[in-house]
Amino acid sequence: MTEKIKLHFVHQKISYLLMLFFMTIGVGVCVGLFFIGSAYADGISSVVLSDVDSTGYGLDGRDFQITWAPSSTVPVGYQMTQIFITTSGVQLATDTLFSTGCGGSACQPWGGMNQFSVGTTTLPQSMKEDSTRTSLATSSSYIAWIYVQADEPFLVSSTPVSYADAFDDVADTNAPQIMHMSAHATTESADATVYAMVFDDQTTAEQFSDAGDGGVEYFKLYYKTDAEVWDSANSSTASLVVDAGELYSFVVPTSSVPTAGGTVSYYLVAQDRATPTPNMRYFCASPNASSVGDCQTSPFVMNSVVAGSRTVSGKVTSNGQNVVGATVFVGGYAKTAVLTDPGGDYIITGLPNNDVFDFSATKMGYASSQRTETIGTSNKTGVNIDINYGSMGFFDGGDSGGDSMGGAPHVVFSGPPEGMQGFPLDENLRVGFSQPLDSTTVNTASSATSSNIYIIKTMTGQNVAGTVTYCANNIQTGCSSLFSMDNNVVLFDPSSDLSTSTQYTLVITGKVKSQGGQAIQGNRPEGGHKINFSSMGSQIGDFGAMFTGGANGLGDY
Repeated sequence: MTEKIKLHFVHQKISYLLMLFFMTIGVGVCVGLFFIGSAYADGISSVVLSDVDSTGYGLDGRDFQITWAPSSTVPVGYQMTQIFITTSGVQLATDTLFSTGCGGSACQPWGGMNQFSVGTTTLPQSMKEDSTRTSLATSSSYIAWIYVQADEPFLVSSTPVSYADAFDDVADTNAPQIMHMSAHATTESADATVYAMVFDDQTTAEQFSDAGDGGVEYFKLYYKTDAEVWDSANSSTASLVVDAGELYSFVVPTSSVPTAGGTVSYYLVAQDRATPTPNMRYFCASPNASSVGDCQTSPFVMNSVVAGSRTVSGKVTSNGQNVVGATVFVGGYAKTAVLTDPGGDYIITGLPNNDVFDFSATKMGYASSQRTETIGTSNKTGVNIDINYGSMGFFDGGDSGGDSMGGAPHVVFSGPPEGMQGFPLDENLRVGFSQPLDSTTVNTASSATSSNIYIIKTMTGQNVAGTVTYCANNIQTGCSSLFSMDNNVVLFDPSSDLSTSTQYTLVITGKVKSQGGQAIQGNRPEGGHKINFSSMGSQIGDFGAMFTGGANGLGDY
């Protein structure tokens, strides 16, 4: 028997050796993959979800503060970091995150930045649903997921957190906020349709438009012709536009719209359902209006004009995808809105020649966006509008309005991005924030290291002189270099070109604040945010380095 066994091993030696060889390779591959996965998972650690908000009414994004520890090494091919929130029973995966990972649909991100070194964020007040588009509920436990988009994307999650006590019931002291682009023209002898948005921290969109629910809340437009006196009977109650978020429409009937040459005056009033005394907002040509009398003295005025023949067309997209069923309306002209078709296309007809209008697009689940166009004597095509996931809001816990994201402001894009090599010597630097800033904490005619925002040469600490400007949008003075969709941007214009092949640090201190008075969150332990980058070299060989910092070398949008 022993001899037979020996003969068997001799005859099968090659087979056993081959088997051992392939087993060794298999084990090596598995170990290699394990360490690769571990290396990327180690890029983010200590993810913690917590609720630190006790002053914002209800349960929303302000109750979701996420902190994490990014490694000191930026992942290869890093593009952005995104935040997802799910209930504890949902497991996310990188390969299905943007396709079918959330109930058969793409998962909804609720935060993002293109600075890997950022390690904290508070989600926007507009967040009322988790990433599976399920309404937030105190009966659930939630998990925060940090997704890093890089050459090897990865996800890291927190432990589940119960939200049983997360609903904050606070006194209602905030008046509603109204967003409206006043109409300066309307078509003669036809219904004039006016659009506006209203936001309130404790009265819902549905409640504002439901006159039969027994509540005291309302949103109304009051109007009169130039030949009439003000009469409270001449009013239009808000109608919530279907699938358009907080957008409402008001109709001034044909009988109250005069022939060409006449005018229609109007103003808006919103009242919430606070008890015992409702809060009210008056909205008209007077920026400080606090009564009906103020608005009747300074109303908006629409000029009645002959119907025009100009058409404007374009496409509404989001992250490169066509948006079907988006509402598109003309700010400045009282005309009925249109919906985008299955291809995301829209067309608006009957506009007059030689005028300037704002074209706005919105849809439920997206923040509204607009662009300004001058209409000449020919039709316009390609008036495309990009809208982003999210919503609009005004209440960030401060004393004033203006917060579109909620929580403390943070950097959402920058040019240059963190760690960029080869930034052009003659470019202005720009940093985009998640919400409107207090311009008085930003604007600086001559920046120094004592300023709220400044640039230094990293190795020497030498100050780089320049002008700092806050741009709420690209139509403000000094902001025309921005794209039309860029909002809440800080521009730094160096007094002279940057030096070649030099390391720089852009510092935004914690003294920069939102309109609600909150200091920015960022990657500086002492408060604020900083961005390290190097300038372009003097040799042509450095040209390729311009594109190492982001998708286009100047920061990601």
